[in-house]
Order: sequence, then C-alpha cells, then structure tokens
Amino acid sequence: MRSKNPFKRYPRTAFAVLVFFCAAGAVFLYFHKPGEISWMPPCFFYEWTGFYCIGCGTGRMCYSLLHLDIVTAARCNILALIAVPLIGYTTLRYGIKIFTGCDKLPNPWYHPGFSRVLVFLLPAFWILRNIPIEPFIWLAPISI
Repeated sequence: MRSKNPFKRYPRTAFAVLVFFCAAGAVFLYFHKPGEISWMPPCFFYEWTGFYCIGCGTGRMCYSLLHLDIVTAARCNILALIAVPLIGYTTLRYGIKIFTGCDKLPNPWYHPGFSRVLVFLLPAFWILRNIPIEPFIWLAPISI
C-alpha cells in the first residue's frame, strides 16, 4: 500500500514546495512589519494571560533578521535566534539527503543530551522572560 504522506511519496517535490513557501513567507515578512498586518492574529497566550510564551517575538525576530539587524532580532526572541542556524542546518541536511542520497552529516536532534537540554531550557526561558526585574527583562520581546 502506498503512503499518503507526500514527504514519503514525493520527497523532492515536497521539499521544493516547502522551501518555496518558506522563501515566499520570508519575502512577505521582509516587506510587511509584524504588528502592522491587521489580519495576523496576536499571541493568544499573551492576550489571555499577559505573560509571554516561548514564541512571543519570533515574527519580529525574523523581520529584524531579514533586515540584518541582529541586535534587535536578539532582543525580540533570543532563543528563536539561536534556533535559526540549527533549523537551517537541519533543512540543508534533509535536502542533501533526499537529493543526493548521502546521509553523512550528523543529526543534532538525535544527540542523547539534546532532549535533556530542551526539557530544561524551554521552561526556564519561558519563566525567566516573564520576571519583570533586571536582568530578566532583557529576555522579554520588544516592539519594533
């Protein structure tokens, strides 16, 4: 029986479509500042609780990063900024694997300590960015 998952049936096409939509999203974000787009929903967690979630500021971080403003990108969401190279490497690794068949690049996601670091880091970041005293206020996202 054939798989209905397009990533399994047509991995090259699915990867190309994924890259295309990511590039189109990046072009859109380059020309449209987050917060000025009326149809984009706000963070529901922040709206309901008044606390920042782990992802708050990620759109602003991507916008700043596309405009090569690394300092502002870090002030918007430092954790997402740190994740960008890891996500880029993983995407490159997967692309090389499906287009060449070569799977020699190491996979950081399967490192035994990686999940332990995430289990500690993500909740710690979430809690610390909501503490309204120095130095933790530097983790809260800024408006751009």
